[in-house]
Amino acid sequence: MSGKSQTPKRPEFIYSNFQAAIHSLTPTEPARVSLLDEAQDDTLVHNLRSSISESDILASDLEALVKDLEEDDRREEEIEHGMEKTMEERRGLRRRSRIRGLNIRTKSLHGWIALVNVVWGALTCGMNVFHVVLGTMFLLYHESNGQPDDGLSRNIHRLKCCVITALIIECLFRVVFVVRCLWTYTFKTTIRHIGGIILGRSTTGNRVLVLLDSIEEKPLYGIFFGNLEARGYTLTYSIPSTPFLDLFHNSLRSYDHVIIFSPKTKTYPSTLSPTALVSFINAGGNILLAASSDVSETWRDFAREFDIEFDEKDTMVIDHFNYDESDNGNHTLIVVDKEDITDNNVVIGKEVKEGTPLLYKGIGHKAGSSPMLVKIAWAGDTAYSYDLGMKMQADDGEQLLYGRAVGLVTAMQARNSARVTFVGSLDMFRDELINASVKKRDSPSSYAKSGNEAFLRELTKWTFQEKGILRVISREIHKEGEHEQQHTYRIKDDVQYSIEISEYSDNWQAFNATDVQLEIIMLDPYIRTTLDPLPTLPTQNSRKFGAQLKLPDVYGVFTFKVNYKRPGYTYIEDRTTIAIRPFRHNEYPRFLSAAYPYYVSAVSMIIGWFVFVIVWLFNQDKERLEKVVQKKVR
Repeated sequence: MSGKSQTPKRPEFIYSNFQAAIHSLTPTEPARVSLLDEAQDDTLVHNLRSSISESDILASDLEALVKDLEEDDRREEEIEHGMEKTMEERRGLRRRSRIRGLNIRTKSLHGWIALVNVVWGALTCGMNVFHVVLGTMFLLYHESNGQPDDGLSRNIHRLKCCVITALIIECLFRVVFVVRCLWTYTFKTTIRHIGGIILGRSTTGNRVLVLLDSIEEKPLYGIFFGNLEARGYTLTYSIPSTPFLDLFHNSLRSYDHVIIFSPKTKTYPSTLSPTALVSFINAGGNILLAASSDVSETWRDFAREFDIEFDEKDTMVIDHFNYDESDNGNHTLIVVDKEDITDNNVVIGKEVKEGTPLLYKGIGHKAGSSPMLVKIAWAGDTAYSYDLGMKMQADDGEQLLYGRAVGLVTAMQARNSARVTFVGSLDMFRDELINASVKKRDSPSSYAKSGNEAFLRELTKWTFQEKGILRVISREIHKEGEHEQQHTYRIKDDVQYSIEISEYSDNWQAFNATDVQLEIIMLDPYIRTTLDPLPTLPTQNSRKFGAQLKLPDVYGVFTFKVNYKRPGYTYIEDRTTIAIRPFRHNEYPRFLSAAYPYYVSAVSMIIGWFVFVIVWLFNQDKERLEKVVQKKVR
């Protein structure tokens, strides 16, 4: 039984019968003339003419049916060929996956074997050195104390020398073996790792899926794709209608990045629906989408998921003041100057922004007010978006998208730091505009080559997470004068907090910022302070930010939180939970400053009572005492 299903072929005699029917129902021109000449009755002539016209109509219908059948056969053959090719690709992919998994397991096994050999070689080498030293000492002792004059002693001496020489040679071989293993499994791996960093690959991965309207369009973007491959990316080209095209395999991403250059395709499989693409982003994947004036509704729905709305179909960005001189007269090939490019140097470098202007030809879009959106490029004040085939009406101004509200390139960074970039010009990626010269209308400046290539390089670096990546190395919380973190602290303790952050931009380096803040939270922030950047060495690839602070006078479970979210950088949300206890009974101060008035009042009352008693006892009236005594005597 065949491994693939065969599409049944239509019998060839159907076509021959159709052709025979056509010839039988279509009389030749001489036959028509003879029939008309022989007919005498007008009614008969009219009937014959009607029959001839009906036969012509039937013949044309049959011809159209034959063409439709032939077209169906051709399409079925193409589908069958495409399915065969796809199945071969899937079998090849599975075979490569099995081989890759076997290679990984083999390399892991080889690594463990090499480690055991290195350890065993080191131990053996040490034992051999010990034997050599011991044998030499024994030989020297024997020479100094023995009687080596007879022949037996000389033979023993020669034998010992041979043994010591063999041990030395074995030690040398062991040393060479250990060095070779260290070079193979340590130094070469380190060099490969350094080489991967120099290539500047993405921190997410290097697997890229490229979706095109047609595979034949691939040469149009040769420079752009060549730059990606030169940076170490593995590109897989496909069309959206390819069967079994899935972004996930066993709940894991099949690709790390997706480039969508297929705005015209209207139907997509469920694996490439907007919902599937959003799931891909939630899994940490990155997407670069380029649109055109005839972008399909599928990609419009996908853009709406990120608060981006493309303009109406067949509309283009028009600027009658900032267009290139090579424009065809519609003023749609606009020149984007540095004033219309973001000042965020993390996304687009300053040297690219200050360089050659860009050439843009495509559709505009309107970006929403989401704080996670990053506006990268926009139109000038004199630009607007409209359909060239329509005449502008007086009431179109209310719905017209114009000025800096016309977005050209907009990106969004999700909460998991995955990135999505929308570009309204597919022509911007083509070699034609990359190599084109730039000469703006009524401008004395001209450039031999546009800045599209450098701009797209920076854009893809940021989108594919080659730069703007932040990571937390460590964080420390300890009392002043101590170096170890405790699980519990006391209220009003003086502590020192520090966090170490590294930035990836082609390589890991120290992060420079002055706006990193720390919050100490228990339901609400009790303390919010800015962390000071601490000095670092040029060779260090990270920087510490710290602050000295006094804990709140409230006990409970507090969270030390660093929530750093800036446009262009991946998000940092570092949390450390610390328990803060109250004073123990023997830790309270003996006297409280707030109670000093009460202390004074109590002491003053005691002193006053003693003064009163003394005065009362020693300051009585003498005359009265004498009268009292006399009365008692009587």
